[in-house]
Amino acid sequence: MAGEIYCLMVGKSFFIGDGESIRKKGRCKMVSRKMSVLTGVLLFASVSVQAATVYWSDDSATSDYSGNWTDLYQSGVQAGWNAGSYPNAVDADTAGPNLANYQTSTILLNVNVTVGKLQEGNRHNLVLNSDGTHNLTFDVSSGSAALSHTSRQGAMTINPNLVLNDPLVITRSGGVSTADAMTVNGSLSGTGALSLSLSGNRGVIAIAGGINMVGSLTTTDTDANASYQYTTLSGTIGSNVTSLTKNGPGLLTLSGSNNAYTGGTTINGGTVAADAAGALGSGNVSVAAGALLKIASGLSVIDDGAVVNLLSNSGTYGVIELGSGVSDTVAALKFDGVSQAAGTWGATGSGATHISDNYFTGAGMLNVVPEPVTLALLGMGGVGVLLRRKRA
Repeated sequence: MAGEIYCLMVGKSFFIGDGESIRKKGRCKMVSRKMSVLTGVLLFASVSVQAATVYWSDDSATSDYSGNWTDLYQSGVQAGWNAGSYPNAVDADTAGPNLANYQTSTILLNVNVTVGKLQEGNRHNLVLNSDGTHNLTFDVSSGSAALSHTSRQGAMTINPNLVLNDPLVITRSGGVSTADAMTVNGSLSGTGALSLSLSGNRGVIAIAGGINMVGSLTTTDTDANASYQYTTLSGTIGSNVTSLTKNGPGLLTLSGSNNAYTGGTTINGGTVAADAAGALGSGNVSVAAGALLKIASGLSVIDDGAVVNLLSNSGTYGVIELGSGVSDTVAALKFDGVSQAAGTWGATGSGATHISDNYFTGAGMLNVVPEPVTLALLGMGGVGVLLRRKRA
């Protein structure tokens, strides 16, 4: 009705205008997110709008299914987005094309772009290429942003750097072979937790770029057969990352050296293969009953100041496999939270002083060296202060 005031919320921006303008002309004025009250009357009420999916479109008249992010679809002429403008907004929902099976679309990110979702739901390969300058930012009004490939066949390759303004979930689900991969070659920065989710019969998530957003890193998988399904992190995990958690029965391989995340490593299931020096960053390490930490031959992957806690449940144990030549030093070792003796630990045949074939396997050793503690009496009354050695 004429004279009424409306507010349209698009992403994280608010707009006001009279109802007729918004309905027919789309005209309204941006205002502060704060609600304004005039003479005791509410000036506007927010209306949440769900963003429609914008698809990358093509047809048989164009041969390569490819173009720039700024391209708009022209039938028989040019691949592009099926919209009046290219997607670039908070909450923007974008998707790859619905083409014949096993085709590949390559999109060049030739501008800085913000989206809420980028997904491929068909048997199709989607490649997002980088011009070396521009970034893809994920930003949503609420919840988590999404990067996903959910068809039973096809791959997605993301080459530009990614910036997180909110939590991001990267998903590969429904694949039928390890060729059905989600690969991220660009770096990940910004602020927001990163979750990697792998499900379905087979498939791969491979993160080759450096990971250094402010937030936690969690990986989840569903298949214990590493020939079918696995996750690989080959870039360096930086000091902004607050922790690493592995869920599910499958395989996570850490092949980036000198990882710097600080909040520790929790292995709730499956196998974590530490294939590079310093792979587990700093902080404590926990291995749940039935889970495995596998340390490659000759490497030191756990921080010297870490407390390692191996858990058990009804005859099932959290296990560390120590490769040949491994002599990894830690500050403390616990079995189900109970501290164990200092010295070397390992499996039968390792040559370690302390043997436990329940918790250890392989030819290497874990060297438990508690940090020195000095008790100094200060002032009257004999107040004690514990001075703990600082690690280099």
